[in-house]
Amino acid sequence: MTWTTTRRRALILCIALALFLLSLTLVACASRTGASNAGNSNISTSSSQTAPATGSSGDSNSSSIQSINQQVQNAVQNIDGAQNDTNNADATATSEGGPPQQP
Repeated sequence: MTWTTTRRRALILCIALALFLLSLTLVACASRTGASNAGNSNISTSSSQTAPATGSSGDSNSSSIQSINQQVQNAVQNIDGAQNDTNNADATATSEGGPPQQP
């Protein structure tokens, strides 16, 4: 490789690193802002419940964020349920005579 190619790669690596650090900083700032608003809503424990509105009724951003929040909570609850089902199936199979058979 020539000196120019090596320098160009180093420059690209530095730019990529700077962009990565910038993105981490933006995520940290966004999560800190989101954490300050976390006390304004109740976390639902059932997939049929919805989070109460915290903003004004005409605020579409608030309602869309709450909708996304509820979808994420539902997905996490579904994953938790699937993990519990798997753990129960493993425990049942072990107590009945060994590890589960792979099909």
